Amino acid sequence: MSRDDLTKFARLVKQMVNNHHDFWLLMYIDVLEFENRHFRKMFENIAQKLRRRFAESFDDLKRRKALHEGVDPAIGFTAAYMQFFNYFIVEKLFGGNMHFGISDEQVIERLTDIYSRGLLRAPHRNGRSANKRRATRAPQRTSR
Repeated sequence: MSRDDLTKFARLVKQMVNNHHDFWLLMYIDVLEFENRHFRKMFENIAQKLRRRFAESFDDLKRRKALHEGVDPAIGFTAAYMQFFNYFIVEKLFGGNMHFGISDEQVIERLTDIYSRGLLRAPHRNGRSANKRRATRAPQRTSR
């Protein structure tokens, strides 16, 4: 599994939502009208289901030490799946109309980047990140 695989996966989620939007609409009807009796099982233990489905890929990530220490790839992959799924559901069913303010391809690229690199910088040894140190420096005077 690689960054390219995650990008491809995001595009497949988009395609799944777009091609079956009537099915996903039924999910919301089920929630509203039937207290989610029919779709509930679909989301129960989703991380465990993905862990079984992608066991070989997750083991490969661990073997290659491609994950940060302590990261459960099934939880990370579930988070990525749900983020992409929710993004495209909002776009397709709720008329999100670029609700992130950028195109679908840019959303895929940026979310893939976040899931590949992380959101926050790791703190340095003194407990302050490089950004924090930079922000606390006195402003430099510029000559006019």
